Amino acid sequence: MKAFIFPLLFASSLTMATSDAPLQRYQCDEGQSFTLRLTSPDSLELLSGWTFQKLPHVISASGAKYSDGSTTVWLKGQGGFLEVDDVIVANNCTLISADEPLNPIRDAASGLIFIPPERWTANNVQVDVKSGSEIPFYGETALQQFEYRFRGGNDAAHYPLLDILVFPKSAWSQLEKTPPPGFVLGDDGQRVYLAQLPSNNPFNPASKNGKEFIALQMTPAEVKQAFSMYGIVKNKAIESVTAKVMWLDRRLYPGAVLTVELRDVSKMDVASELIAKKVITLTQGTPPTVTLKFAPEAINPKHRYNVSARLEQDGKLIKISDTQTPVLTQGAPRETSIMLKAI
Repeated sequence: MKAFIFPLLFASSLTMATSDAPLQRYQCDEGQSFTLRLTSPDSLELLSGWTFQKLPHVISASGAKYSDGSTTVWLKGQGGFLEVDDVIVANNCTLISADEPLNPIRDAASGLIFIPPERWTANNVQVDVKSGSEIPFYGETALQQFEYRFRGGNDAAHYPLLDILVFPKSAWSQLEKTPPPGFVLGDDGQRVYLAQLPSNNPFNPASKNGKEFIALQMTPAEVKQAFSMYGIVKNKAIESVTAKVMWLDRRLYPGAVLTVELRDVSKMDVASELIAKKVITLTQGTPPTVTLKFAPEAINPKHRYNVSARLEQDGKLIKISDTQTPVLTQGAPRETSIMLKAI
């Protein structure tokens, strides 16, 4: 996912991240996101790097508009979008729960797939993506940096939990003589992936923030397990989609066979590709919650994926889902529900 960091053009409109106002994070199409906080009825502050950019409220015909003339945030209900210089840079955005786990990274450009632990939520961890000269220390050699930061104390996402650096193989060959700190996650022949973990706790370990930081830290083994590369099964990292199956009538269907599938539905006029499937015989006949597991490299972030279900009894189809239920990519969730209708 890409969290937007905006050029610091107007110093007078920026404040350091010290407010106690709750942060709100919006997940948008194509893995993009932005974070803001509502400081008063007349303005909001948009996270820009480690500072906040103040955007005054502007009268609009529909929804709430906040703008400084260059950067504009539109909010309506639980949704919104973001404009910079009249160009939409983050569209179809949805406010996500503070307790919702961070979405996995599936970055086709760098080849990186990373599944954050479920204890990393939108409330306590932020991820930023940097490229080229934006990357501290390695701007001349690294392609990309994925920074996971802990939201603690009075600062916004200031304390490192994990950095993943992506180096071209040619640049890494030069660095091997004096390698950067950290450990190598993988090498796909074109790129080398390096992980860096914090060497100490920035807080008093006995404090509230210190205890939370300790709980959020990953071990090298956990990082390696969560890492994979496009087209390469590395350490057999596993991802999942969960679907709660429902039907309107209150009948039980003991012995019925439920089939739930995850499919790639990106291509028109072509049969959808099966990604994962689970077949369950219902003992009690009650609607279950089903988890489908699959290798993360099976998912292309540019594609669309749906889950579907059908219920059969004595070999006869009796219920089926007849609407699309998107998951995983383009802002769709990993947990959803499927309503079955009678045939």
